[in-house]
Amino acid sequence: MADKTGVARLRQAIENQRDAGEACFTLPIGEAAAICDECEDELATLLWAKDVPTPKDSDGVLVPLDATELYTDEGEMVRVDSICHGGRLWHVKRMHSDKTYRLDSLHLRRPDSWEGLEADIESLSHKESVCRYFGHGNDISCDVCPAEDIDKYCPAAVARDILHRAKALVERDMKEASRG
Repeated sequence: MADKTGVARLRQAIENQRDAGEACFTLPIGEAAAICDECEDELATLLWAKDVPTPKDSDGVLVPLDATELYTDEGEMVRVDSICHGGRLWHVKRMHSDKTYRLDSLHLRRPDSWEGLEADIESLSHKESVCRYFGHGNDISCDVCPAEDIDKYCPAAVARDILHRAKALVERDMKEASRG
């Protein structure tokens, strides 16, 4: 029997903890992220309609049809008026413009860069830099901050995020180098 993945693996994890008498369902962050990736892959394989592929960005990430912002390779934000399928491709119409883009040439999330990573590291020398790193001011509750996930030790959350971003940039650069 093949190993379960995605939704089936999540369901099995829940059932296993229930059967073990656990009152709450918990899952390590790494496992949760892996299961989320598997679920996204499962969703991406589903057809939205006959012969219409799922809408994906240039990174292969599933793009919701109600997305309001996408990004070019250079990091320029494109405000979305509409996303539609035609001629076997997904297209994005820019708000307040006649300009259209192929969806597979845009990004759902702003592409990271070595310069952006360097600027974020430099910004850590400022007071209250951890809150600013995660895009928050000091007027928000720590409960909504990504650093909350690691026992409120915010500098460790920043260091871990910087490490993940650097690894992703190296991986991206290696892929680009192997293509060219």
